[in-house]
Amino acid sequence: MLCIKGGIVIYRRIMMIVLCLLFLTGCSHKKTEDYQNVLKGIYEDHGLTGDIEIENIKNVGHLYTTVQTQVDFYYLEKIGKREIKVWDSALFEKNTTKIETDPEELKQSDLMEIGVFSGVVQSFEQQIEFLKLKERVEKQLTTNVLSSKIKLHGIKPYLATFEKVYPEDSPVEFSQSFANYQAEVKKNQKNNAAFKGYFDIDIQENMKSGLISVQIGLDHVTKELSSGDDQITTNQIFSSLLKMDTSKFYDGYYEVSYDNRTKDGSVGGGGKTIHFWVENGEMGKPEIESI
Repeated sequence: MLCIKGGIVIYRRIMMIVLCLLFLTGCSHKKTEDYQNVLKGIYEDHGLTGDIEIENIKNVGHLYTTVQTQVDFYYLEKIGKREIKVWDSALFEKNTTKIETDPEELKQSDLMEIGVFSGVVQSFEQQIEFLKLKERVEKQLTTNVLSSKIKLHGIKPYLATFEKVYPEDSPVEFSQSFANYQAEVKKNQKNNAAFKGYFDIDIQENMKSGLISVQIGLDHVTKELSSGDDQITTNQIFSSLLKMDTSKFYDGYYEVSYDNRTKDGSVGGGGKTIHFWVENGEMGKPEIESI
């Protein structure tokens, strides 16, 4: 009997040691500076000489298996007196500084083809021009749409990089619109513009063509995620949008969607997406997507 008890005690101790070793192994990240240097080198290889600021390092995986180390970071550049920083994320082999991005992908000259530069490509959203539009849109939403049950989650520009996500009723064909955008970026690059030329694009012109749309995200505060009233909520938002004064909006494509969200923070899918065009400051009739 004593042998059995002793065996159990020894087994438990061994398991505790194994678990501790696994825990320490899972947490033994490289130093922040190591990841910072790798990312800075990749950015400098593509002509981006600003600073890299590490936000977070964590191991990620599926179920109980940690397979990669995720590094969230900011890339910073100064434009005049403004310090602009864009967020991005990179995956490394677990607890190493070997980035998971394919070496051939990193050799691409077009930053749109490389995942770790998505923040740079999207940097135009921090132009003063877009921030002004964002303020105008938020003001109209606050006056006409938002309520105790409908909250604003965010307003962001979306750059359509392939035809499938390009508005079907755009006034310009996707191929032409995208070619114009690429030519603009190359021109900016020749002038050594900020963020490798992706910051200083003409937002209004790219909105008119439909290449850049404005994505408006809302939260529907509800007691239950599956309350069954999504159609009612969608119709209410639709009616409220019609009251907005869009005379100071830029011409272009706007898309409104919402998620159901409970007070404890649980999130579930919402109703259908609503989209509309603004032309010469006037809103066209909003349409509810068909499923």
